[in-house]
Amino acid sequence: MTKAEVTTEQKAQFDAAAEEAFNKIVGLLADMSQFKQTKEDSGIKLFSRTDPSSSFSQVLSETTVNAPLEAVLADLRKVPLYDKSMDKKVRGDTLIQEYYPIVDNDPNQDGFVYCGLDTPVRLVSKRDFLMYRKHFEKDGVHYFVHVSVDYQGVRPVTSEFVRGKIFQVDIACADPSDASKTILRFFVHADPCGSIPA
Repeated sequence: MTKAEVTTEQKAQFDAAAEEAFNKIVGLLADMSQFKQTKEDSGIKLFSRTDPSSSFSQVLSETTVNAPLEAVLADLRKVPLYDKSMDKKVRGDTLIQEYYPIVDNDPNQDGFVYCGLDTPVRLVSKRDFLMYRKHFEKDGVHYFVHVSVDYQGVRPVTSEFVRGKIFQVDIACADPSDASKTILRFFVHADPCGSIPA
């Protein structure tokens, strides 16, 4: 892990982007009528929502995990790292994922996350995303916000990938009906950018 060097002004800008994303997700989850349930399978509920500012749908999943909140948070606090040499069963379509901290030994691993993805179709260029990651907690609910930022300090844009935009959040809270379980939600709204053949 290489430490990201940012100025005080840059960090304030990235923090503001993360806080705006955090406030947005809190607002969205406060009114679930905006989401339409599209599927339920093996205890996982899937919802979608259309945002007028984008042609790409927002997706929300929800499940209950048979583990207490602290155990789930221990996993969410770690950014998984991947590279091309790893078994595809482990990394999926992720070719590379890296974490760049701003502060050493941050327990929530706030900082930058870089992710490069393969595409299943030869005619579609590989995509990558550079996200600023920040943890928030409100009323016992934990939010791990990842929001795209424009920062060339750790992973500049290259011709190998098309740089997409993403807003994703891992959300966890104790199940109010059973403290030994955790309600886990995942929200994502991605714009792959570039051109994608029909």
